Amino acid sequence: MIKEEFVSEDKNVVKLIHDDGVESVWKFNSSCEGTKNMKAVLFVSSSLGCSVGCEFCWLTQNEVRYKKISQETFIRNIKDSLRWLYDWGFEFESYNFKLSFMGMGDVFIESFDIYQIGIIALDEALLYKFKGLDGIDICTSFPKTPFNNHGTREKFYSMVELNSVAIKGMYSNRLNKNNDYSKRSFVRLFISMHSVDQYTRALLFPNSVGINSIGAILDNSKISNKLNLIFHYIPFKNINDSLTQIEDIIDFAKKYNAEIRLLRYNENYKNKGFIESPRFNSIVDIFKSRYHKVKSQVSIGKEVTSACGQFMAGSVKTVEELKFEEKIDGVFLNVDYNVDIQYKEIILDKDIKKFYDSKDIDLKYLKNYTIYKGIELDDKLYVQLSEKDIDNKMREYYIGQKKLASMISTLKSKGFSDDDINNFILHCNSIKVAKSL
Repeated sequence: MIKEEFVSEDKNVVKLIHDDGVESVWKFNSSCEGTKNMKAVLFVSSSLGCSVGCEFCWLTQNEVRYKKISQETFIRNIKDSLRWLYDWGFEFESYNFKLSFMGMGDVFIESFDIYQIGIIALDEALLYKFKGLDGIDICTSFPKTPFNNHGTREKFYSMVELNSVAIKGMYSNRLNKNNDYSKRSFVRLFISMHSVDQYTRALLFPNSVGINSIGAILDNSKISNKLNLIFHYIPFKNINDSLTQIEDIIDFAKKYNAEIRLLRYNENYKNKGFIESPRFNSIVDIFKSRYHKVKSQVSIGKEVTSACGQFMAGSVKTVEELKFEEKIDGVFLNVDYNVDIQYKEIILDKDIKKFYDSKDIDLKYLKNYTIYKGIELDDKLYVQLSEKDIDNKMREYYIGQKKLASMISTLKSKGFSDDDINNFILHCNSIKVAKSL
C-alpha cells in the first residue's frame, strides 16, 4: 500500500512511500547524454535505510535507520508501484519498462532471489501493456558481510540466468526495439566504484571490500564476459578528481571492458566535506578523450536531491498539492509558486551576522527563508549571499507581498473559500516567508 506520494514539478520524478516506510521512485526521462529512449524506470529499495554506510551517501550523513524487509514485501512494493502508476493515468504504451535495484540498500547484502524477483516484475509490467521491456539494472558496492562470499556467486548466477531468459526465452519478442541486445545485456551490473585507489576507496566505502577483492571477484566469476559492467564514478573535490585517479579507473575499466558512468553529486548541509569537483565538465572531457565507453549524467542531478537512486525533487509536491494548483491555475495564468533565490554556499562564520546587520537585513527573515528552502540553521550557521543576491531577495519579497493582496482579492471575488485562500498563501514561496516573520 502506498502511504505517501510526491511528484516533481516537471512530473518526471514520482516518489512513493510504502506503508512499511520503504521508498520506490519512478523516473520518466533519461539521465545520461545521448539517450533518447522513452523509459519508465522503477527504482526499488531492498531495505529501509541502508546498512552499508558509504561515507558520502545522504542516508549515512542523515543517519537514516536501517531495517530489513522480506522478499515478499519487496515484490509487493513493486506491484503497488505499478498499480499506483495505473491509477495516476500513465500512458504505458509510450514507454519501455526498466527495473533498477538502485534504491535504498544494497541487494547484495540481502538474501533475495534476483531471478524470481525479476521474472515476477517483468510479468507484472507486461500486464500493464508497456511498449516493451528495457532491462534490469543491479548496483552494488560489494559490502563486507559473511553472506557476501557465497551470496555474490548466487547473485551472479541469478543475474546471468535472468538475462538469458529475457533475451533468448519468453521475453525475447517484448524487448525494447531501440536496443541491440546482441551487443548489450538485458541485465546489467553496476558497481559503485568512484576510485580504484585502495585508500580512497576505504575512505568512501569503509564497509565494502577493497579494490583488490573486487578485482578477484570479477576475475574469478568472469561476469564481465556474460553481462555488461558499468562503474559509477562521482568526482569529489580533492578526493578522487586528480588525473592519476582518473587514469587508474580508466585502466581498470579497460581490463574488464566496463563502461564508466559519471554521476553528479547532490550536496546537502551535512555533506561532511564531500563536494562535487568544480572541474566536473573538464573531467568528463578527459574521460571521453581517453576512453570510448563513458557516459555522463545530465539530468536528475542538480535539480534533485538523491540517495542511491532515491530522487527527491527540490520543489517536491504531493498529489493533493498539484491538484490544488491546477484549481488555482484556472483563475491565474502562469502562477509562479517558486521564487528562486540563488544562494552560494553554506558556511560557518561568526562574523556573518555583522554583515547582515550592516546592510539592514532582517536576520530573522533570512533564517526563516533558508528554513523554508529545507536548510536547517543553528545560531551560527547561515547562508552567505552576495549584495546583489540580497537586494534581489528583498525586492522579490516586497513584490510578493503586493502581489499577494491583489491575488487574494481576485480569489475572493471568484467565490473561493477561506481554506482555499489559506492554501494558496501556503503555496506561494515568498508569502511563506512573509507568514513566518
